[in-house]
Amino acid sequence: KPPPKAAPEAAPEAAPAEEPAPAEEKSGDFADKDAKYEDVAWSSLPSSAREAAESIGFDEKKWDEKEWLPHIDDKHWEDLSDDEKKACETLGWDVHSWDKKYEGQEWADLPEVVQKAASKLGWDQEKW
Repeated sequence: KPPPKAAPEAAPEAAPAEEPAPAEEKSGDFADKDAKYEDVAWSSLPSSAREAAESIGFDEKKWDEKEWLPHIDDKHWEDLSDDEKKACETLGWDVHSWDKKYEGQEWADLPEVVQKAASKLGWDQEKW
């Protein structure tokens, strides 16, 4: 006669799930990162963007009040440290958008993703 079957072991309790970071808002193939998170409240930033912002000197108050950070904002891209560039890239900036910030460019000459970002922030061809 075979021995009695053992009762199945209970699955170990799962660790409580961490609260997920806010998901990046996306509309079509356009994301908040394309608008440099400029209209995203600190509390809604994805954790990677919040960490990048903190690394260059932002905190919730400075971010939400769109405070100018001279030690970062007044630099040319080439003058940023590698860590500052990495943080800025995480926030959606690159050498072209950082140094020129698209000054003097006609609306029609802006990359499509920049037009979408600008539109999200209230710009259109007439206002630009």
